[in-house]
Order: sequence, then C-alpha cells, then structure tokens
Amino acid sequence: MPGKLALLGQYPPTVVLDPRQSLLEALLALDQRGVRHAVVVDDEGRLQGVLSIRRILSFIHRRAVSGNVYQGLQETTVADVMWRNPPRVVVGEFGIDDVVYILSKLNVGAITVVDKDERVLGIISEKHITGIMALVDIHVAVHEVMTKPARSLREGAKLRDAIELMAIHRYRHIPIVDDRDRVVAFLTARDVLDYMALENTLSKLK
Repeated sequence: MPGKLALLGQYPPTVVLDPRQSLLEALLALDQRGVRHAVVVDDEGRLQGVLSIRRILSFIHRRAVSGNVYQGLQETTVADVMWRNPPRVVVGEFGIDDVVYILSKLNVGAITVVDKDERVLGIISEKHITGIMALVDIHVAVHEVMTKPARSLREGAKLRDAIELMAIHRYRHIPIVDDRDRVVAFLTARDVLDYMALENTLSKLK
C-alpha cells in the first residue's frame, strides 16, 4: 500500500471557490494568494471542479476576440469555465507514483485530494512533486525531457500574442528572445495573471 498523501500538498487548498463566484473574483483570489489552481466546492465542501490560470487565460483570449474582456470576467461564473469532474485522489488510497502518473498522463498541473465522500481535503501540484524529486538523483539528460522545438516571442511582442500562445498550445512558460534569438527573459502564465489583476489593467479593460 503506497504511503498516505496527507504529508504532501497543501491542506486545505490555498484558494477554494464557490461555483457561483465571478471569474473576476477568481482571478483576483489566485493573484492575491500566488497560486495557479483553485478548487471549486459546493455548500457541503464536495468537489465540483478545478479552475486554473490556464483556463482563465483561454477565456480572456476568446473574449478579446468577441467582446469586452472586463464585462466577461464580471458576468461569467466560475462554473462556466472550471474543469468539471477533474482528476482526484482519495486520501490514503493513492501513492506519489499514482499522482505523478496522473499529472503526466493528463498533462495537468495539480490534483485534488478528497475523502471518500468527495469532500476536498487538499491539493497536490507539480511544485510539491518537484520538491520530492529534488531530494533524489535522477540520471536523465535535460534534452531527453524538454519541450522541443520551443516556441518563443520577441521582446517587442504584444501581450495578446503571449496569451494566444498559452491558450492555444497550453504553454505556461514562454522564452523571450532578442533579435539574435538569445533568451533574455521568461514570461509565465503567473506573470500574465499578475498583470491582468492590476487595478490599472482592469480599468483599461472596462
């Protein structure tokens, strides 16, 4: 029997949302707490879905083409955008190897931990798994696991170009290169969310 997962992850999750909250409220909550995933629960604390930065950025990308982004964030609920029936593991019944397999197989960044009644206990993310991997020797070369070819953007690219790349290709990190294709920075989905959550940015979207 694998070891219990209660020792790994965040308990309770950092951000817990009601499905009736607006997407704007969710965006600000994720920004304020500095996390990429929020769990969505009903009034009894049972798992209803998961909302990620990636899903919010995909919504912004679609809304930027079809209408007012700020209005869309206000009027759209978490339930409209969240991932329904996301992967979850029951505490005490799954091991770390199971979590790593699910994260890799489904290409997701986090898994919710629930009890046998589907009540949310915590969340395990790639960050928690990376912390464990740092404690062991892994004899694998970087080029064997990296994404290739890597899509990049020039320093002068527009933010909408980055959001489009992240939304369409499911990227969370984009290398920023100069005119000689040398990497000068990285732009992350977290960076984009932080910018979108700024009061000045939100006022421009109205």
